[in-house]
Amino acid sequence: MKSKLLSSQNLILGFLILIAAGFIIAETVAYDITWDDSLIFYRYAENFVNGHGLVYNPGEFVEGYSSFLWTLLLALGGFIGFEISVVARWLGVLLAIGSVIIVFNLGRRFMPHTILAGVIAVLLLAFRFDFGLYAHSGMETALATFLVSLTYFLYIKKIDINRTLWTVGIIAGLISLTRPEGIIVMAAFTVTELTRYKSEKY
Repeated sequence: MKSKLLSSQNLILGFLILIAAGFIIAETVAYDITWDDSLIFYRYAENFVNGHGLVYNPGEFVEGYSSFLWTLLLALGGFIGFEISVVARWLGVLLAIGSVIIVFNLGRRFMPHTILAGVIAVLLLAFRFDFGLYAHSGMETALATFLVSLTYFLYIKKIDINRTLWTVGIIAGLISLTRPEGIIVMAAFTVTELTRYKSEKY
């Protein structure tokens, strides 16, 4: 009986992900928008791939990007041979879909006896116009959203099974490399864990 329930939940999850992914991809195709700020990332990544370093103009060493990790990921795509703007758009879409999957599991975690919370969470997130818009904007927003969601999900999961949190710490560290304010997220998780550890100790 339990295996049948898990099987039906997996089918629902798969169906939801297909709907959410289809909607986000449809948005990407329908709204062929290039954000001005994303061109800064493209330029830095392109110069890095061409051997000039992380610079906007060759020979001028000025840090003008807001996301170190996103710039490196785009450059990695360029090194592999893909067009950087294409990497930015579709990597953002994949990360957005990943966030949708995490949100479903968070909903199921907080209401384990029903998948309704997960279903509602997915629908509310995936069908937000701005969520899809930022996903394919070429900006680092989708990466930041994915990393914050993943850190939170792993954090509560590790606490549930009483495992070490080093993986959580590493991913939380990546948030600060994605957005400058990621350091605030890191600090929040650190303070929460220290408080929890102290309360359990005493």
